[in-house]
Amino acid sequence: MSERALAMGLLGSLLLVVGCEGRTPQCNRFVDSVNHAQARMGDILVTAGGPNPTAPSLEAYAKAHDDLVVKLRALKLGDKKLAGYRDRYLALAQGLAEATRKTAAKLESPEAQKAADEVKAFTPKKRELEKEVNDYCRGRDD
Repeated sequence: MSERALAMGLLGSLLLVVGCEGRTPQCNRFVDSVNHAQARMGDILVTAGGPNPTAPSLEAYAKAHDDLVVKLRALKLGDKKLAGYRDRYLALAQGLAEATRKTAAKLESPEAQKAADEVKAFTPKKRELEKEVNDYCRGRDD
């Protein structure tokens, strides 16, 4: 069998598995990816500035969001609704990374609080999205 035929066969098998996979394993992969990134981000915030963040700690926090974006983009989800949640989470993580970098750049300026408020504005959006994902993933497989 040629390498091309083998690769096409593996790709077809992968598409079949992802397409036929139930909601629960897809939810588990999605939630595990987010939870792992959240734990990393929590560690960054605790160890690198706490209530008085530094520019390097904010940059590290933004980078952790960038890493999550890359990981979620690579996550193959056959469930359309869950894929939509993933796409919304991607947009949220990208926006949070951008706002965090803006805060880091303005840390020593009078505009620092305004930039920090922009970062804080993501919290209710993130909580609502996480609630939606959890509610959806608690449902039974279709």
